[in-house]
Amino acid sequence: MGARTKVDALVVARVCVRHPEKRARLVCTRCHRWQCDQCARPLTEREGGPLGCALCAGVLRVGELDRPADSGEQLVWRMLTFEGGVTIVALSMPGFAMAFEGLVGAYFLFIYAGILATYYFQTVEHVGRQRPGLPFSARVMTFGGLIGILLRGFLTFGLCFGPAIVIALGSEGEVLGPVLAFLAGALLMPAAVLAGVVTHAPLNALWPIAWAQVIARAPRSYLRLLGWVYGSTFVWAVVTGILMWALEPVPTLRYFVMPLVHTSFAIWQAMLFGRFVQEETGSFGTVE
Repeated sequence: MGARTKVDALVVARVCVRHPEKRARLVCTRCHRWQCDQCARPLTEREGGPLGCALCAGVLRVGELDRPADSGEQLVWRMLTFEGGVTIVALSMPGFAMAFEGLVGAYFLFIYAGILATYYFQTVEHVGRQRPGLPFSARVMTFGGLIGILLRGFLTFGLCFGPAIVIALGSEGEVLGPVLAFLAGALLMPAAVLAGVVTHAPLNALWPIAWAQVIARAPRSYLRLLGWVYGSTFVWAVVTGILMWALEPVPTLRYFVMPLVHTSFAIWQAMLFGRFVQEETGSFGTVE
């Protein structure tokens, strides 16, 4: 398919950022936004000369050819490699410490959830852009870049689920409020991830207005996304409940096994999310 360019664009069917009803075949080399032939403006009077972007001072080029999304089997095999196993164990390590009671266990729960949210975000982006392997394995990360990714993951998780945690801590046994707050966070979390991935601007994951703009571009696609996110989460909850019941006589083993299960399910769901991005991200366009 040829060498990848700086845009590192998604190699799936695209729609125009200005005209969502039209297919896009041109991408800007500067702002990386996809546009249809109607948007292109000649930069010179010569026929067949370079075309300019309608949104910035960049030059348009023909985008990469469409390519089918990875199959579910291909995505699962990424997890079954040696690297996948090591990754699952490494991400689960803070979860093992949740066996401690009180504030220590709560502290490690927050650390585990934040790290898992960070890796979830990166997996969606990684798979969505058809990069090989697993996140952080295909390219060298700088220390500053890694810290930025971690902060984004923790802050995104805090924005979506922080209210549920605060309500749960002050509810004194009341269940309805925390459950409703958690469901609201689960409703918004996919929008936060999408906003950061499809706009090529990670900070949009922290900007609720960008979430709303992304959803508004393709509400039906977003409803489909929510459908399988909730469906896979239900399967996740059922499997977790069965394992918790089966491991009740051996609490020490439960504290070791459950983080591994949660981590594996999170990566699996993130990979499916990434495949959705491969197939549908053109529908959402780019947030201005």
